[in-house]
Amino acid sequence: MKTSKRLQLKLKHAELVKAGKYEVAWKLFSLLKRGAIVLGYGNEASCEADRILEKMGVHFKVNRRWGIVTYSL
Repeated sequence: MKTSKRLQLKLKHAELVKAGKYEVAWKLFSLLKRGAIVLGYGNEASCEADRILEKMGVHFKVNRRWGIVTYSL
């Protein structure tokens, strides 16, 4: 059975909380709560969240001028 992206994000969030990666889990929770999130490349948590969301196939836009990526559900 195919699962929705929101459900996949919820499961990944729970997995990250259990692993103790609270900053990355908070970023995924913010995406679930707001429907969109902007990630920069300034810290480790943003980079890891970026890798997770890209792997899941979440829709994103890249702004090369400012060096940010916007993910939306």
